[in-house]
Amino acid sequence: MPTCKQCQTNFEITDRDREFYQKMGVPESTICHQCYFQTFLAFRNSRTFYKRQCDKCHKDIISIYAQDKLYPVYCEKCWWADEWSAKDYGQDFDFNRSFFEQWYGLSQKVPSLYMMSGDNENSDYTCNSLGVKNCYMSSVVYESCEDVYYSFWTMGCNNCCDVYCAYDSQLCYEGFRLSDCYNCNYCIQSKKLTDCDFCSFCNNCSNCLFCVNLRNKEYHIFNKPCSKEEYEKKSAEIFSSWQKTQEAIKTLHDFELKFPHLYAKIEKSEDCLGDEILNSKNCDSCFDALNSENCRHMSATGGNGFTKDCYEGYGGGGELSSHFTCGLNLYNCHYCKFTWDCQNSFYLDYCRDVSNCFGCVNLKKSEYCILNKQYTEEEYKKMLPKVITHMKKTGEWGKFFPPKYSPFGYNETEAMDFFSLNKPSVKQNGWQWRDENAGVRGKTTLLFSDVPKSINDVDNSLLKEVLECEICKHNYKIVPQELEFYRKKQLPIPHFCSNCRYNRRNKMVLPYELFNRFCQKCQKNVKSPYAPDRQEIVYCAECYQKEVY
Repeated sequence: MPTCKQCQTNFEITDRDREFYQKMGVPESTICHQCYFQTFLAFRNSRTFYKRQCDKCHKDIISIYAQDKLYPVYCEKCWWADEWSAKDYGQDFDFNRSFFEQWYGLSQKVPSLYMMSGDNENSDYTCNSLGVKNCYMSSVVYESCEDVYYSFWTMGCNNCCDVYCAYDSQLCYEGFRLSDCYNCNYCIQSKKLTDCDFCSFCNNCSNCLFCVNLRNKEYHIFNKPCSKEEYEKKSAEIFSSWQKTQEAIKTLHDFELKFPHLYAKIEKSEDCLGDEILNSKNCDSCFDALNSENCRHMSATGGNGFTKDCYEGYGGGGELSSHFTCGLNLYNCHYCKFTWDCQNSFYLDYCRDVSNCFGCVNLKKSEYCILNKQYTEEEYKKMLPKVITHMKKTGEWGKFFPPKYSPFGYNETEAMDFFSLNKPSVKQNGWQWRDENAGVRGKTTLLFSDVPKSINDVDNSLLKEVLECEICKHNYKIVPQELEFYRKKQLPIPHFCSNCRYNRRNKMVLPYELFNRFCQKCQKNVKSPYAPDRQEIVYCAECYQKEVY
């Protein structure tokens, strides 16, 4: 059993893994799957935004790159313009230097896109967004989202705030993994809910409060029937102050632990192992996988289409591709990041619509390029084996881009959300840390003791005040659209900043890892993201269905 070169733990390479390696023509992994996941995330900044200028037209923009970065950053219009070409920065391959050193040098010269966003309206503070309107401080927002604030991973949502992974939902607040929900607050892992608060794992319910595992119910509190008057009175009492909503969160958590949890969520799928899998077939160790087939160690895939025969990736998908993060519509591409519509390529970085390219950065509509230098087809085919042979000698072939070359500090990236490290640990790994990312403190102008408990007593003067988060002590402000949302839904002003609210939701994300454990009803062996030492009661699919239905 090999030892991971990054975390030094032993990990398994199965016969099926080796079949993938052979099929794709790539060497066996030298780091474990969790370290690959961490490495992918170390290149992803989705929530830390900066005000800066476009280095081409000099207009003010919001970017994931701080102004003090040494490499050029272009706004959307300038980056896509035909006035410049990434090939202008092409360089010869130097066989006396390592590939990653040469790639990194190139990445410091070619202009970078300010962030991955497009076709949006009044949504400057969004990242990984497309076709959204009036959205603010949100990431991974698609499919005509409108008026979505402080949220992550939303599709087709309107008038939502502080939600994590929500689909086709409206007027929802503090939600986690919701689908087709309306006017729900603090609900978890539920779908087709209307006017529900503090519910978990419920389906097709309305006017429910503190309920778990309910199906097709109306007016229930703690899973028991109640009158309309009882429900409305109890709900109004909870939302009368921020403190009471926080007490209600613990109440739901404690109540939820009394009920069985499904070992994994796998729907309309065949021969799949993992969690949150839908419409898929023959997938192993896959998570948040949609429309996928013959995949292994893949996460957050298939949302843009069909993913087939892919291995070790996070975000996006394609066919016959491996070791990538945020790759959309790829075919036979390996060791790539933030790359769309590409074929038959290796080590691409922010490339669009390229084929037969190697080690290219910010390249568009090109083929037969190495380090952004144009070759003829014949020259490319002669040069490519030499480059791969060189990388084998240097020990780089088959490895992903080293995190030390990430354009972000570790604490700016999604890696910090799942693999939290302090500054000394990050620096010990040779990775970057951004001290300027610490946030603002000591500018408080209004204490929460002076903020009205009822939203009905809060006037617009609050918009001028600076509040202090009760968890991290960082300062934050309430923005106009946010205040209007709280008023519309009769919600108290939050005492936590948006980052701490996000971190609390993020802790509910189960690990992208499977554990061997037994159904606590029939003792059947299952592979589940619930580790054996967790508090939840875990049932296999058959026992869970009998319990719930």
